[in-house]
Amino acid sequence: MLDNISHNDKLTLKAACEKDFRTFIYFIHKVVEGCEYRFYTFLCPLIDKLQAIADYQTAQNLVINMPPGWGKSRLFKYFLAWTLIKNPNICHLYTSYSDSLIQSCSDDVKKTIESDFVKNLWGYKIRKDKSNKHNWAIDGTTQSSGMTAASMDGTITGVNGGNPAIKDNFCGAIVIDDPQKPQQMVYASYRKRIVDTYNKTLKNRKRRNDVPIILIMQRLDPDDLTGWILQNETDWDVINVPALVDGQSQNPDNITTQELISLREKRPAEFYAQYQQQPKADIIYTFSGINYADDLDRFHNGICLLDKGFDGSDSTAFCTIKEHDGLLYVYGKLWIGAHYIDKLSEIYAARDKVLCGTIFTEKNDDKNTASRNYAGIQGYHEKENKHRKIMTYLYAEWSSIRWHPDTDEDFIEECRRYNEFAKDDHAPDCLASAIRQIKKQVVMPTMRPF
Repeated sequence: MLDNISHNDKLTLKAACEKDFRTFIYFIHKVVEGCEYRFYTFLCPLIDKLQAIADYQTAQNLVINMPPGWGKSRLFKYFLAWTLIKNPNICHLYTSYSDSLIQSCSDDVKKTIESDFVKNLWGYKIRKDKSNKHNWAIDGTTQSSGMTAASMDGTITGVNGGNPAIKDNFCGAIVIDDPQKPQQMVYASYRKRIVDTYNKTLKNRKRRNDVPIILIMQRLDPDDLTGWILQNETDWDVINVPALVDGQSQNPDNITTQELISLREKRPAEFYAQYQQQPKADIIYTFSGINYADDLDRFHNGICLLDKGFDGSDSTAFCTIKEHDGLLYVYGKLWIGAHYIDKLSEIYAARDKVLCGTIFTEKNDDKNTASRNYAGIQGYHEKENKHRKIMTYLYAEWSSIRWHPDTDEDFIEECRRYNEFAKDDHAPDCLASAIRQIKKQVVMPTMRPF
């Protein structure tokens, strides 16, 4: 790219890249990706705010919430590289929810510094005495400089953000990029642990009071890290990037308007949290709305699941499920305080009512005794955590369920009352297992139509 330009033009380009973040993005993206960077409208406020931070016009903390896959991590890799190029003595602390993600970011920033484009304009090299996967610096810099990284799930000790040797100027930032693993956010204990890590550890890793903390993430829950910060702290600027604005997708190259509308209808909790940055507690934590179906033929020839109870303090749950035109037709029965063996005749009758066949049940809890001793029952090994399974499948598909009018009210209510700490969970566990089979298109051994 620089082979055919004069020395003076190189100096002009170097000065332009150092001064303006957009200019740097434009050229470095061509080098890294081989194509032009798409400066979407929703990215402009982010770029402007990062420019102001790097120019020391503000030291305010910044939270940025935007949908998954919309380029936030790439943008911040460019920001980290650009600010290190502008002043190699600054020090960034970068963290994310996994070691592999922070390793990827650190490697990508280092590769940018080592690219021919940067070498030709700035001549930088990585210090040999300070170059490992999580901690490196540019040659010729001070001791407290460069890139440091640690995962939220690891130990954030011995790493810091900012360089106190730099006076009256931007000296680095603490960048928190997706601090929470989406699959773990269903657990209140996990959400609390992430907040504790931020509150008790990360906030204390500033080497100077004016080191800004920059949080970039997709919203996942009302009580995620962004939610806690907005409820408990005031020294933050906030940029929210909703996917759907005035009925149109802001990034149709990633997700179309129609796809967003469909997501809003079918999986509202995911739509409002991850895509609109507006997690709604009434959607995430309650099963609202019950829809019954009149066409009983649509319940026929579905999949049967049995969640076995074993004593008088236990319950037995049974359900069938059939998918038709994107809707899930469910028939459920719940026998409270009943051993499943005492209810076998009723279980078989419920199966026959909707013309279903093999009844599937976990074999973990009884060493496959039910499958060996009773006709029409097939055991399978359950590997998934119960709460995660219910949150992943039952919550996500609740609005798609159409109930058989003869479904036990207790079955539906036990599903609706479910939360992480619920004592009674046979019905939601049973139904979540059934939905998982449908959605993963699992063909269980010996499955047959009635």
